[in-house]
Amino acid sequence: MSGGSINHSLIASNIMVALGNRLRERACRVLTSDVRLETPRAFPYRYPDVAVVCDKPEVETVQGFEMLVNPVLIVEVLSPSTASYDHDEKFRIYHSIPSFREYLIVAQDSPRVTHYLRQGDGFWLRKDFEGMAVELSLASLDCTLPLAEIYRLVVFGESEF
Repeated sequence: MSGGSINHSLIASNIMVALGNRLRERACRVLTSDVRLETPRAFPYRYPDVAVVCDKPEVETVQGFEMLVNPVLIVEVLSPSTASYDHDEKFRIYHSIPSFREYLIVAQDSPRVTHYLRQGDGFWLRKDFEGMAVELSLASLDCTLPLAEIYRLVVFGESEF
């Protein structure tokens, strides 16, 4: 969704920088919201705020559009208009991506992240993180991500424009 708040953009870019720094020596790429993800359940695609693909990106072209098919991590930064959709329907749509292992839903009104990790049996384990002193572990990327980095320079209480 274009036209988000300054906090939305800042949070997404903070995540990209933090992950990019942690993954720069690995065969992983951190991708912006310009990349389409192929979503078999709700064909043809969705745009996440941030996605990470490891090893070689697999791309399919459908209806003239290039779509990534093998992300391991997907991040959505919540907006008031998309919060319910990102938590529920969009997450279920992403379930249809076979390579998808972790999902972060990041609030922009306070330092709060919901983390989902796909288990071996296909079920998802949910953990909620809150506070600037907390860090979360990303199993699919074998790294940690401090909330202080996610929310660097974010001013809470700012309204959408």
